[in-house]
Amino acid sequence: MKDVNSFQVCAKLYTAVYYVCLFVSFNSLDDDFWKWPKN
Repeated sequence: MKDVNSFQVCAKLYTAVYYVCLFVSFNSLDDDFWKWPKN
């Protein structure tokens, strides 16, 4: 049970980090997209 718990925690942590990275990269891409036509 301990191994399963640690695996679930690692999976949730990995998923959270993945979504944060995806959100940050999407936001920076969006900013570049909106800034590009003005420059």
